[in-house]
Amino acid sequence: MREFRFLPPKDPASASETFLSRDPYAPPMAEEPEFPRKLTAGFYFFLILLGILFYVGWGILYNTWNLFDPKAIGVYALTVILIGFGVTGYLLYGRPVAHREQP
Repeated sequence: MREFRFLPPKDPASASETFLSRDPYAPPMAEEPEFPRKLTAGFYFFLILLGILFYVGWGILYNTWNLFDPKAIGVYALTVILIGFGVTGYLLYGRPVAHREQP
């Protein structure tokens, strides 16, 4: 068992020793598989399409396209939520991960 020293060592040869390992603390991260990332990006793209199709479908079904109509505020709120989450998620997961070169 090693003895931990709180004072500098007297022997200059052991001055470079440390109780911490020289190895990295964690192994390098594994490559992230592409399939879950593509599936997630596809889901967020589906949310964008669903928001647009919901708004267009509601407008065709009830013949209302007025953005300032207070009776249809729930439709616009749901459309904004669907498109907002879809755009945010697609921006986060839509592009591939940039891999850094190991030194």
